[in-house]
Amino acid sequence: MKLRITTGTLKGRTLALPAHEGLRPTTGMGRQMLFNILGTSVDGSAFLDLYAGTGSVGFEAVSRGAERVVFVEKDPVAAGAIREAAERFSLVGRCAVIQGDASVYPRPGTGLFDIAFLDPPYDLFPAPGLTRLAGLVTPGGLLVYEHSSRKSCPAPEGFELRDCRKAGDSAFSFFVRQPEQRKD
Repeated sequence: MKLRITTGTLKGRTLALPAHEGLRPTTGMGRQMLFNILGTSVDGSAFLDLYAGTGSVGFEAVSRGAERVVFVEKDPVAAGAIREAAERFSLVGRCAVIQGDASVYPRPGTGLFDIAFLDPPYDLFPAPGLTRLAGLVTPGGLLVYEHSSRKSCPAPEGFELRDCRKAGDSAFSFFVRQPEQRKD
C-alpha cells in the first residue's frame, strides 16, 4: 500500500507504507484539513514532524512550500523509508531525518521551528516531552497535536489553544506559542 501527496509540488507522488506495528498514518482527509487550516503559514517555514511514521505530513509540508523539514522517527525501517523518499524527490537539502525517540527530542543544532506537528501513538496521551516543545517553536509559532478524537488535549506550558478540529477518529489541536514573559 502507498500514500499519495495530495497537493503542491509533489502532488500525486507516493510514499511507501513501511510495515511496523502501531503505524497509523494521518489520513488524506486529515492532511487536507490540517493544511487547509495552516494555509500560507507553511510557505517558507521550518517544519518539524515528530513521530513521523511514513513522513506524509512532513512531505505535504515541503510540497506546500516549507523551506526546511525535520522528520523524527524511532523505527529504523520507517526512518529509512523517509530518507529514501527525500532522495527520490530530490529534497535532501531541505529534509533531515533523525532516527530516534521523539519523546526525548530536541537535539542540539536543529534550530527553531515555525510549525511543529506531532502524531504519537494514541496510547501515549499526552505525548511524553510535550512541555519541552515550547523550546523548539518560535514565539507565535504553531504546535499541532494529532490525537484521538475521544480525548481533549490541554495546552502545554507556554502555549495557548487556538483551535481543535476532528476528522474521523482523529482530532487536531492547534496551539500557538506565547511570547516569553520578561521578568523584571
